[in-house]
Amino acid sequence: MKKIYYLLGLILLFTACGKDLAPVVITGEPESTNIEANSAVLTGTIVDNYNNEITEVGVMYGTAADALTNTCVGTLKNDHISASLTNLEPGKIYYYYAYATSSVGTGKGLTKWFTTGSSIPTVKIIDLSDNCTPTTITVKGKIENFNGDAVRTWGFECVSKETGITYTLTNPAYNYDDNTFTGTFTGLTASTKYDVTAFAVNGRGRAVSNTLTYATTSFLSDFMDSFVSANGLKVSSIEVTAAVLKEVEGLTPTADDMYPATNMSYATIISFISKLNAATGRAFRLPTLAEWQALANDGHTFSGSNNIGEVAWYLGNCGSVQMGGKLKGNDKGLFDMSGNVWEMTATAGNDNKSHYICGGSFRSHEDQCVVTSKVAYPDGQGSDEIGFRLVE
Repeated sequence: MKKIYYLLGLILLFTACGKDLAPVVITGEPESTNIEANSAVLTGTIVDNYNNEITEVGVMYGTAADALTNTCVGTLKNDHISASLTNLEPGKIYYYYAYATSSVGTGKGLTKWFTTGSSIPTVKIIDLSDNCTPTTITVKGKIENFNGDAVRTWGFECVSKETGITYTLTNPAYNYDDNTFTGTFTGLTASTKYDVTAFAVNGRGRAVSNTLTYATTSFLSDFMDSFVSANGLKVSSIEVTAAVLKEVEGLTPTADDMYPATNMSYATIISFISKLNAATGRAFRLPTLAEWQALANDGHTFSGSNNIGEVAWYLGNCGSVQMGGKLKGNDKGLFDMSGNVWEMTATAGNDNKSHYICGGSFRSHEDQCVVTSKVAYPDGQGSDEIGFRLVE
């Protein structure tokens, strides 16, 4: 009987002592699926709490194994500890252990370690000046930080504020010296606002920059900016384009309309100039024959050079009308005074039923493209070889 009481006493003694022990905790192994660039979910298990109520669980962690000073309080479910760490640095080693606290004390598991993954890159868009035309926007981006993972794809997105249409440029020209990239959106609508962002993609995900808003210019405003001062006049440096014509007429021009306006009779040209002056409050007009020849003449056989191929689109180097300003200009900053399209003047022919055209066209031989070239052309007709420029 005494032996029975002795054994019962030992059991009670050990049971009472167990209640004075801190929880026994095992630190969970880090799972790669739970490790991100800036966060991690870590686990642990309470093996025994000695029937004491657990008041707190979590993880202690840090970047030095002997200095785990950061606490992340976790949750407990069926003796399983889970703690979600945030604001970690990408590509860095972190040490940690799971803990559990009861009224008796705190139990700690063994210290283990994990490495955070790389992060999505940091990218920005750089504001460029004078980067817009009526149909294009040129943009520049910069990858500021790869965050431990090489960028696979980069580019820009451009969204029309009016239509919501999205345009995308993928992997435009990249400068490895400063990690910048530059591209040009084309085929846009004139006088339209666009929101533009840069993006970069690495193995961890897609980063998007701040947003900049750009507005494409109008064809008319760009044309007005093209005027230069010469011989006491303001002169359009290129021939009037079909885009300018459409804009003044209230139509929507496109990039295809950036060629000289042609197929217009003399009366139609004068009517357009009248509408242009009403819209702008200016006093544009056609140059006289004498003014035109003086503007074209800079001491060369052709306007700007003795070598026709440097300054003129003519029968010898093309078979159709070209955009203005692509070849060398003359000393007054005027382009295509020789070749491309004949240019209408305000000087009437001897029959008073025609006006002189000058300079030759893309279908002309060399002798028709000299600075003194002139032909009286019937007022009631138009041609795909005849355009005009303006003076003020």
